[in-house]
This record gives sequence, structure tokens and C-alpha cells, in this order.
Amino acid sequence: MESMRRVFAGEEPVDDEDHIPGSPEELYSARRGLKLALYEKRRRSPEEGNRIAAILERATAEILRNW
Repeated sequence: MESMRRVFAGEEPVDDEDHIPGSPEELYSARRGLKLALYEKRRRSPEEGNRIAAILERATAEILRNW
């Protein structure tokens, strides 16, 4: 938990575990942003959880469209 506090405070970088070698920096940044947003919303109402799930389902469908 202390590590996440330092990440949010900008005192240390986010783990590079989500970084895929050769991927564009924009993709890496977007994935990191999503990870942080989900972490911030970890204590949410069931309604907010449903809203977030719907957003992620739409994003998944859009990403896989024309695959």
C-alpha cells in the first residue's frame, strides 16, 4: 500500500510489468492510466462497479473489432 501511495505522489515510477517491449509509448501510458484509475475506484458502490464494467466491455469490443 505504501508503494502505491508513493506512485500516486509521483515519488516512484509505476511498475513496468504492463509494458510490452516494442509497444508504442501511448499504449503503455494508456494502460498505466487505466490501472491507476481502477485502483482509485477499488472502493466503489455496486452501481459504480457496473458502470465501470460496461465501459471496459465497450472498450474491449472496440479493440477487438475488425480483428
